[in-house]
Amino acid sequence: MEKFSPLIYSMNFNWKFHRGDIAKPYRNVDHLYFYDQTKAGFDNGAPNIEWDDSAWEDVNLPHDAVLAVTPISSESASHGFRKRDIYWYRKKFSLPSEYEGKRVFLDFDGVTSKCEVYFNGSLLYNGSTSYTCFSVDLTDRFWCDGRENVLAICINASSTWEGWWLEGAGIYRNVKLIVKNPVGFEEWGTFSCPEKITDEKWQTKISSSVKNISYDKSSIILEHKIIAPNGNFIGENISEYNCEANGITNTNCVLEVNNPTLWDINNPTLYTLESIIKSNNTIIDKQEIKFGYRTITIC
Repeated sequence: MEKFSPLIYSMNFNWKFHRGDIAKPYRNVDHLYFYDQTKAGFDNGAPNIEWDDSAWEDVNLPHDAVLAVTPISSESASHGFRKRDIYWYRKKFSLPSEYEGKRVFLDFDGVTSKCEVYFNGSLLYNGSTSYTCFSVDLTDRFWCDGRENVLAICINASSTWEGWWLEGAGIYRNVKLIVKNPVGFEEWGTFSCPEKITDEKWQTKISSSVKNISYDKSSIILEHKIIAPNGNFIGENISEYNCEANGITNTNCVLEVNNPTLWDINNPTLYTLESIIKSNNTIIDKQEIKFGYRTITIC
């Protein structure tokens, strides 16, 4: 495992699954009820950390909740005559004590359809589309003191769809846990935009967002390198920044590239933008993105 962040772990295994909605248990509407509703971590029902899911089905991801449904003629032919429903997923996991002070995220590559993501009893994310990946920041809510963290996801596919084909339903793509240092790139925080200047010369505009969640200002060195398909470095920028405590530092630079191999359908050439953050001569974060040089003309 690399010494610098991010650390990336698969979260695809050992989930609990329930088909159908789960009504929240009745509670007397007294002062304690209203008090609990205003406090993080006290959501009632399946999102609650103490909810008993031992009788739920064991599943791994990716998971399609619709494939196991028997087709019936009263359901839509567009969706394979299979009924779409409301589903619950839960997963418990522990984190080591050395993650104290780290930034922790969950990356979801795809969930169908509407979803609510609860973590340790708090609602952290509402999703409304099946075809966009998303990230959930757990930094302020995760435990690394021996307690189990509890992830609960409610998916409502009963009355929403985005296609006229068998879309399926559930957590149908991978889920990853991302652990980053207190100072590092924002999730998907680096962007490249190649621009043609002449037939031979291109400018690659690069923007990055660096987040510092600590209470101290941090001095960093930010390096951007463009790597050609053959592995050669063809552009580099090295700059120093002071990242304010508990803040975001936005950076921009431009790298010139001469005569790059253009991307097209028959020759989809991709270059790599390698972005590195150093502090005290130590790499503390790294991102790599693929991109191509091309123009688009609308006739």
